[in-house]
Amino acid sequence: MMMVDVAVLPAQDPAVAKVRAAELLRLPHVRSVAVRKPASKALEWVAGDPNLEIIYKEAGLAFRLDLARRLSRLSKSQGSQYERQRICEQVEDGERVLVLGAGIGLTPCLLARHTPCAEANRVCLKVQNFNR
Repeated sequence: MMMVDVAVLPAQDPAVAKVRAAELLRLPHVRSVAVRKPASKALEWVAGDPNLEIIYKEAGLAFRLDLARRLSRLSKSQGSQYERQRICEQVEDGERVLVLGAGIGLTPCLLARHTPCAEANRVCLKVQNFNR
């Protein structure tokens, strides 16, 4: 899987990951290689630039994301860009929009920027975000 210029390998033996990373770094568009940690959504740097921060661009907006912390929030953020575009086409002038389960906020940002809505808000509650 490619996330902008970071290649993401599935969880695997570290020796195998290093060999694959060396091959991937020969490609001109790969800056860094990371591997998914076993039984986790987190990534671990393997080779190349250790900075796993990317700039994800969609519909004229740019989002800075640290893949070492939150890969899953981008890759599963409310469907595809086509679904977000379809949602934007449904909004009418002056509507107030609440996006539930918005993750990192791609959809409400796109709604605010590209629709005539009066207001776009988001809610994303995750149990792990609360201190007990």
